[in-house]
Amino acid sequence: MPRVEERVTELERQVTMLERMIQMLGDTLDRRFDRYEQAIESQSHKIAELTILMLSMVSEQHKWSGSLKDRISQIAPKNDVFYELFEGGNDAGTATGVNDNQTDPGAATASSYGFPLPPPHTAVDTVAAAATAAPAVSSSSSSTSEAQQHPQRSKIQRPNVFTGKFQFLKSPHSVKEVWKEYVEGINGQPSIREMEHLYQTGWRRDPAVNKRYARRKVLWKAIENGLGRGYSLEYIINLLEEYRYIDRGKGIKHPIGWICQNHNIPEILR
Repeated sequence: MPRVEERVTELERQVTMLERMIQMLGDTLDRRFDRYEQAIESQSHKIAELTILMLSMVSEQHKWSGSLKDRISQIAPKNDVFYELFEGGNDAGTATGVNDNQTDPGAATASSYGFPLPPPHTAVDTVAAAATAAPAVSSSSSSTSEAQQHPQRSKIQRPNVFTGKFQFLKSPHSVKEVWKEYVEGINGQPSIREMEHLYQTGWRRDPAVNKRYARRKVLWKAIENGLGRGYSLEYIINLLEEYRYIDRGKGIKHPIGWICQNHNIPEILR
């Protein structure tokens, strides 16, 4: 009997040791899996950022080529001028060949009336006329484009005085709410963009209002940068919301004030 008890005790000790080893092995595997998941998530973020950066570069190159094409089309003379140039040259050559073979009846008529015919327009005259007309067209188009880009210069600016108190949205829960307040307005108030247009800085003379404006301006500017680079509004908002996540599984996010700091904005939106 004592031997049996010793054997049972030894087996229990071995089982306990095996349980501890299995637990330690499980903890080690969990830590390694967590490390692998973090590495995979980090690489996924980097791949996504590189993809977006490449798309941004392609989009900018496309826009640049389009603007370059428009500039060339504005600066270069119309094709009709070159057609006239080549047609004038061909006519001159043809006329020379004909004069070698026969007498021009127009010349005889001119000599009979006693005054010379006016000289025909040559290719040089055509090019000179095109060069003379080009600056006028360029100046008129540039003045028109400048008037379109700066319509406020042609208007009489009247000073507007804001006598009320603007109420910012308190504790917004999403990036979309902050953007809506900026472009559309909330609670019956004008949008912040409209307030800036009407009153410049006069509507945010209150230090608390001006501080909140400066803080959220970082987020508005980031969204405007993304829109200017060709990204959709939905994509930009989703990207910013992704950066707010602390624990995706539990749905825990940083507050809006965190994403309103410039160093927390995604690189492609800065």
